[in-house]
Amino acid sequence: MNDKDLSNVIDRIKNRRLALGLSYQDMQDLTGISKSTWQRYETGFIKNLAIDKLDLVSKALKTTPSYLMGWNEETEKENKEFTTAKEATEYLLKLPSMAAFGGYDINKMSDEEIIEFANELLHQFELISHKYKK
Repeated sequence: MNDKDLSNVIDRIKNRRLALGLSYQDMQDLTGISKSTWQRYETGFIKNLAIDKLDLVSKALKTTPSYLMGWNEETEKENKEFTTAKEATEYLLKLPSMAAFGGYDINKMSDEEIIEFANELLHQFELISHKYKK
């Protein structure tokens, strides 16, 4: 990897971390990579990131290795897992036809049920999407 490509990867990692409001401490907690190592990655002092670490980093940054490497421009993972009722609710509210068809009422569901339901819908979409991808 040349210096320009390396610089682009470093920029993507740093910008994504900052966009998510994550500190070096947060990254240490999410990845097990020390704060000082994070600083050395982002300043370019460390010039290689092992493949297994790239996957770990992409998960912590809620993105894909291909985005971090600059192979695509999609920042967010296409399929994710909801961890909060707020993000699960926002997802479900974007699917009004599902509410009409399914007859569910998120106003009558607990936070845990909303998260579980939204994650199950994502999983089902993922399963059937393979059939229609071309």
